[in-house]
Amino acid sequence: ATIVHDPDILILDEPFAGLDPLNVALMRDYFLEFRAKGKTIIFCTHVLEQAEKLCDEICLMARSKKILEGTLKDLKRRNAEGLIRLSMPATLAEVGGLSGVATAKAVDGSFVVGLSPGVDQREFLKRTLDRYPIEAFSQKEPDLEEIYIDAVRKAGLEDRTIE
Repeated sequence: ATIVHDPDILILDEPFAGLDPLNVALMRDYFLEFRAKGKTIIFCTHVLEQAEKLCDEICLMARSKKILEGTLKDLKRRNAEGLIRLSMPATLAEVGGLSGVATAKAVDGSFVVGLSPGVDQREFLKRTLDRYPIEAFSQKEPDLEEIYIDAVRKAGLEDRTIE
């Protein structure tokens, strides 16, 4: 009913809630067509993957407080500093113990490493190559979920209870 009269602005609350994957794809395609016509869509969602696919501008909120806003491209650029993806024969504990590593997690057969502030990426890679044969490395662009979790933690709004 919301789209029958072809409005210039759509405001939706959780438009993907309760939809199966086929209908999510249909809705996403419609929203992309709507946007391509120069129209505006404002929606809230807990499914950040959908926001990442559809949105140009993002406002992230936690506990009714705005914690980040900007273009998706800018948010990713601002939060990518010091993140790299490494493929190498090592354990997560070994990677996490390397000098200059602030965070490390295993993802799809490789490691996503967050370097400590001020650590030079080239120097880190040189030191790591001295210890391990690095099979591949690349800059790691954070996804919106990672950006949100980090921003919530930095803002002190993290709630670790499940109701």
